[in-house]
Amino acid sequence: MTQFTFPLNGNSQPPWQLGSAAKAVNFAKRSLQRPWSMFGVPNGIELDLRSGVAPRKLTNDELAVVFVTHNNMRFIPSFLAHYRSLGKVRFICVDDQSTDQTVELLLSQPDVDIYSSNVRFKDASRGKIWREMLFAYYGHGRWYLSIDSDEYFVYETMASESINDYTRRLDSTHVRRVPAPMLDLYPLGDLSRAAFTGADGVMPWHVATHFDADGYKAQAMSSALSIYGGVRARAFNAWGELMKYPLTRWDGYCSMGRTIHRPRPAYYNFAPVMGALLHFKIFSDIKEMAIHAVAEGQHYRDAKIYRAVLNKVENANNLDLSYSGSIPYRGIQDLIDRGFVLAQNSRRG
Repeated sequence: MTQFTFPLNGNSQPPWQLGSAAKAVNFAKRSLQRPWSMFGVPNGIELDLRSGVAPRKLTNDELAVVFVTHNNMRFIPSFLAHYRSLGKVRFICVDDQSTDQTVELLLSQPDVDIYSSNVRFKDASRGKIWREMLFAYYGHGRWYLSIDSDEYFVYETMASESINDYTRRLDSTHVRRVPAPMLDLYPLGDLSRAAFTGADGVMPWHVATHFDADGYKAQAMSSALSIYGGVRARAFNAWGELMKYPLTRWDGYCSMGRTIHRPRPAYYNFAPVMGALLHFKIFSDIKEMAIHAVAEGQHYRDAKIYRAVLNKVENANNLDLSYSGSIPYRGIQDLIDRGFVLAQNSRRG
C-alpha cells in the first residue's frame, strides 16, 4: 500500500505505478473471480427491456453509456445532453422502480434502451449484477461507460476529441480502464436557496458550482486506487470511497469484483491516466433525499453515508458548506492544471 497526494502533484509519472511482481500476482488472480455469466444469473435476477422487443445491437462506432437511475428525472435532460455532446453514444439504462416520470421521459428518447428488473438495487448487489448482465447482452471486447444518473464523466481531451476517438487512443496505448474519482460539487451560501430542477437547459454545475480543493486521502493498494475526502468527509463526516472506474474495455476476464470500486482484473486499474466524475447530490432538497435513501435501505451498509448526511442537516438552518478551500468548477483544463485529472504523457505545471 502506497500513499500518494491528491490532487496530484507535478510529477510526470503517475504515483501509482504497479511493480512487475504485483502485476504478475494480479494476472494470476484474474480467473479467480469471473462475471456472473460464467456461472449463470444468481437468484433468478431478470431484466426486462421496456423500450423494445429485443436489445438493439450496438454499432462498432457507438459507445454504450450504461447507467442506473431511481427517481432522478430532474437529471435526465442534462445527463443526456452532456453525454451526447461527447460523441456517438447509446444509452442503456436500468430503472430501479422509479415513481416519478423518469421512465416515461426515457422511453421518449430514441437513443435509450431502458430496462426494469424483478429485484431492487440492493438485491442486484447494488447494481453490479445488472451491469454485468448488460455487458454480456451487448457484447464483450468493447468500451463501456458505466455510471449513475447523477455522475458526469469528464476526460482530458473532451474539448477537442470525441469519447469515441479517446477510447481508440486508449486502445492504441493498451489502456483498458480509466480511473475517475468522484468530485462532489455543492452550492455556495445558504443551501436552502440552491434548488435544481433540471429545467430550461440548466446543468447541475450551474447550481452546485464548487468542490473541495484539499483534504483528500489517497493510496494505491494491490487491487486498486483509493481516494477519500471532499465535502462529504469535511462537512458530513461521511468517509465514502470516491474512486471509480467508469470507462472500461470489458472483456471475458472482467468482473465488478466485490465492489464497484475494485473491478477485476486488478492490473487494469493502474492506468497512466485519470478522468473525473462530477457528482451531484447536494442541493436544497438534500434532507428529503437523505430521508428517502435511509428509508429505502438500498445503499451500502444500510445507507451509512446518507445517515451521516441526515445527522448533519436534520436540524440545520441556513446551512453553508463553503470554506476557504472551496474552488469553482471551471472546466476540464482547470481540473488538469489543479491535478484532479491526469492527462496521458504530460507534465502538470
